[in-house]
Amino acid sequence: MTDEIEQAEQDILEMAAAGLPMRLQDSPQVIAAARHAIIRPLNVGVMFSGRCVFKHLADMGGVYRRWNSVVTVDEKNLRFSAISKHRFCSVVEKPGLPVHAVTLRTGRNGREELRFKESHLLVSEAELLLANDEGIEQLSNVEIISQFPFLHRRGTELVELQPGYNPDAEVFVCSDQPLAAVQWERAVADLKNLYRDFKFTTPSDFSRAIAMLLTPALRRGRLLDGPFPLGCVLADQSQAGKGELVNVTVLVWTGKPPPKSTNKDDDNGVGSFEERLGDAIFRAAEFYVIDNVRGHIASQSLESAITEGELQVRMAFKPLRTVDISMLSGFMTSNGMSATPDLVNRMCMSTLEKQPSDYTFHAWPEGSLRNHVTQNQHHYLSCVYSVIREWWARGAPRLPVSTYDHDMTRWGGAIEYMVQELFGLHSALKGHGKTKETVRDASQSWLRQVFNALKQEGQLCRVVRASEILEVCEAYSLDVTTKQDADDVAKVRTIGRKIGPAFKKNDVTQVRTSSLTCDEVNVENFWVYRHAVGDTKFYVFSADQLEPGMIVAYFHEGGVVTPIDRKY
Repeated sequence: MTDEIEQAEQDILEMAAAGLPMRLQDSPQVIAAARHAIIRPLNVGVMFSGRCVFKHLADMGGVYRRWNSVVTVDEKNLRFSAISKHRFCSVVEKPGLPVHAVTLRTGRNGREELRFKESHLLVSEAELLLANDEGIEQLSNVEIISQFPFLHRRGTELVELQPGYNPDAEVFVCSDQPLAAVQWERAVADLKNLYRDFKFTTPSDFSRAIAMLLTPALRRGRLLDGPFPLGCVLADQSQAGKGELVNVTVLVWTGKPPPKSTNKDDDNGVGSFEERLGDAIFRAAEFYVIDNVRGHIASQSLESAITEGELQVRMAFKPLRTVDISMLSGFMTSNGMSATPDLVNRMCMSTLEKQPSDYTFHAWPEGSLRNHVTQNQHHYLSCVYSVIREWWARGAPRLPVSTYDHDMTRWGGAIEYMVQELFGLHSALKGHGKTKETVRDASQSWLRQVFNALKQEGQLCRVVRASEILEVCEAYSLDVTTKQDADDVAKVRTIGRKIGPAFKKNDVTQVRTSSLTCDEVNVENFWVYRHAVGDTKFYVFSADQLEPGMIVAYFHEGGVVTPIDRKY
């Protein structure tokens, strides 16, 4: 401060010589006082007061900058807490620094002199200070909160972060308990065991679940340059375990459930999906979840967040601004959704099926899988990093990845090596391209929901008409876009129009027999057969490809044996 005082004295002399009025913030006494007290901005201006206030807070610690907003760390709940203008008044006074009001008055000798008086920060002044970006820049920036230390890359080495604030990684670590030493072979077995009760549609879906468990280690430790995908869990019906799968993954990392948002609205106003997403991300210590997505989702903000690591959010006392979220990991869950091609290309998708009603779930000692992971979080996180250490020790190898299966080949190559060579599982990304095609096609996505509903109703491998499909759609709240006052005939025609594109966009095979001719199409992991009799179309949905003889048998059993002229 000595140099500033000397410069201020020189400025005052020059101003006096020029006949200019003295500014309080230029006074050497004010500058000297600012070393030991907080000077109210009402007296000396926001810029000067802000620099002093945030310099004091930075020196004291405990208050941080996140995306140029002032926050504290909630270590108990592993979340960031934005400081409001009312709370800021008490935060400023907690370090024990006096708040001074300073005024310039005329003394008894007729000369102007400074008067200092202990005071309190006004809420209006706090609001001005919280909007002072230049002052806030003096606070230490923090990106994520971690329950336990983790591995971070420094040059070519992996180092374990220390408890508290780590300035080079911009990470706050809550616990002083270091990662445990676990043999990587045991780590692989223990991690795989967590997923024993989930019914994955294919072996590759299980591999992709493991991939999304490992991905945060690559992201937060900066072991790979991004981008990294958004994890997406799809299910054939409600209660299949998609939310539990995400919870298990997040609990391994944080021990706490993540903040969640939905896509209930699709506008950009207050309370829209974009705003809820921004709020969830701002509160997220490490993870955010977009839960139970329905219908079609199109969000340029989310696409940019995944690829560029940036998102526009509106924070307290700040206008809409672009922030860096490259250290955060995200998930999405849905029983039936479609998305834009750009968003689908940025996902890593796993699909689940609901276990049968007579399935016996594993009896975890702690009472549930969630409780088991929570109480053993340190062990499972240590298992993840045991695998990462082994991969790094081998030279961080990568396997080749087709861009058809995934665009993020750098990430995909590393994941494929760990999943196949260390976990001994099927390829995580082989066949992923087919799943992407289905999700980015709204008609195929809808058809998959119909298939799942028919499966629940026990109507697979049975002949159904559009009117029967309509009944199932209404029973399971599946989208049938018609006018509100549309009659049943119009609704049935809508069903036909929604199914039709699947037979145009996919490879259609024509099955010919002596009894009938029908179209066969494969949609993701199921088949649909269509047979027309006059103007009426009949459908058979099947989980497996049918032999021609079986197709004939099913249509015969459904009463479709001769040409008839039956209309809806």
